[in-house]
Amino acid sequence: MADKHFEQGSEPMHGLNAAWGDGFAAASEAYQNWLASCAACSAEGARFLSQRLQRDFELPARLASCSSPTDVVRVQSEFVQQMVTDYVEEARRMQSLMYDSMANGLEPKDHAQAGSGRSTGQASRTSQPSVDQAH
Repeated sequence: MADKHFEQGSEPMHGLNAAWGDGFAAASEAYQNWLASCAACSAEGARFLSQRLQRDFELPARLASCSSPTDVVRVQSEFVQQMVTDYVEEARRMQSLMYDSMANGLEPKDHAQAGSGRSTGQASRTSQPSVDQAH
C-alpha cells in the first residue's frame, strides 16, 4: 500500500509543489525519464550479451565440424566478422538509446506541443549525427 504522505495531492507533496513551483514537477519528470532510459539501456545490454554468448558457445561445435585447416580459418574468419558487426550494431543501438534519453530529458512533455509543433516529448532525430559521419 502506498504511503499517503507521498501520494499526488497529499499535504506534504502539495507543500513541496507550492514551495518549489514547477521545478519539483520538472525534476520528477526528468528523474522518471532517466530511470526509464537506464532500464532501456540495461535491457538492451542484456539482450546483446545473451546474443553474443549464444554465438560464442556455438563456435567450438562449428570448429569441431571442420575437416581441414582451410575450414578452420573460414569458420574463425566468419566468427570474427560477425562479432565485429554485432559490436558495431550494438554501439549504434546504445548511441540511439542515449540520444533518445537526452532528447527526452531536454524537452518536457507538457511543453512539447507549444513551440515545437510536435505532439510528443521526443526531439527530432534529424540532427543526430550517424556513427559513420562521426569518423
